Amino acid sequence: MVEDILADKEWQILQAVIEKYLKTAQPVSSLLLHREGDIELSPSMIRYYFWQLTRQGFLIQPHTSAGRLPTHKALELFISRFLKEFNERENFVETVLSQINKWLEEKNNEPEELLKNLAIKTKGLCFLYLSEDDFVYKYGFKYLLDYIFQFEEEKEKLGEALDDLDARIKNLNLTNVSGVSVYIGFNNPLIPHPDFSTIISSDENWGLVGLLGPNTILKQRNFCWLKAAHQVVQELTNS
Repeated sequence: MVEDILADKEWQILQAVIEKYLKTAQPVSSLLLHREGDIELSPSMIRYYFWQLTRQGFLIQPHTSAGRLPTHKALELFISRFLKEFNERENFVETVLSQINKWLEEKNNEPEELLKNLAIKTKGLCFLYLSEDDFVYKYGFKYLLDYIFQFEEEKEKLGEALDDLDARIKNLNLTNVSGVSVYIGFNNPLIPHPDFSTIISSDENWGLVGLLGPNTILKQRNFCWLKAAHQVVQELTNS
């Protein structure tokens, strides 16, 4: 339980930092949290909790004058708690599901159209592997490459990871059971790098649908988009 790891106020501050980071991809300052009313504490008290959370390995400070960034440990904790509450978000998933079905009806249920719209909504590389066809559909390289090109010294190595992306996605299908899985940083088998994450929703009967991008793809709404896409693919493969 989160409560066993962090005090309530620590978790409240950590959650606020993570949510701000996922929106902006920038370090979060104590002044920002105070000014925007996320935390009803003084900036100095928020900085004290920042120090505590940094000491425990949940936050890092890129440089002395910067705000804080969540570590992989913090992101994993955040996602773990969110997934436990995931089923309570059925209303949003149903809304997303109706949007996806409308897109597909207009495009004759083409998988590419599903991934195109998912990529636009999530700002990541979306992929779909259908085991019966042994084929990987992908859309959204633009969003991924825009981010990769920020890493001048590593872009060649990161680009090489994309050369065998289909094989890596197929291997994910072999190693996952049905359900949602999240891979962050060096645990990410598609691009093992601290700034990239992968979310997949797999089904042992037909394959998997997933999202690859910077760590900021770990927004809660993206899990809902992925869950809705999973349901759509399941219906199409059963029809």
